[in-house]
Amino acid sequence: MEHIVLLILGGILLLLGGAFIGIITIIKRYTESLYARCTSSTEGIVDGVWEHYSGPDRNDMRSYYPIYKYIVNGNEYRCRGVKGTYSPNKIKNENKIVYYNPNNPSESYVDRSATDGIIKLFKILGIAFLSVSIVLIVLHFIFNI
Repeated sequence: MEHIVLLILGGILLLLGGAFIGIITIIKRYTESLYARCTSSTEGIVDGVWEHYSGPDRNDMRSYYPIYKYIVNGNEYRCRGVKGTYSPNKIKNENKIVYYNPNNPSESYVDRSATDGIIKLFKILGIAFLSVSIVLIVLHFIFNI
């Protein structure tokens, strides 16, 4: 019975590891494509705050993200930052470089390093889950022999 638990746990971790690697692959491809398209830059300034709820109750787990305003060819655009905080008072009125697509200035990003950190975290978790799952599955077969 204990050997089957190893196999089931190994299978669950294998699925989780595969999901993490799959999700991060999709995100990485999207962000690399966005970075390749957004070759122009301009200065953006905080022009607002975007409030995000991540819990089941609208009062749970609020996060606040800066919204940057930037101007390209006389037209005004907005872009949400990816570095959030748990208090809207912690968002500083600071200028940031906004990278935008010269063919479609509304397509833009700020804070490339924040996205890179998330990609690294998911990659590490995916590899860890896959590694542990392989060990558990191998242990199942070693003890069943």
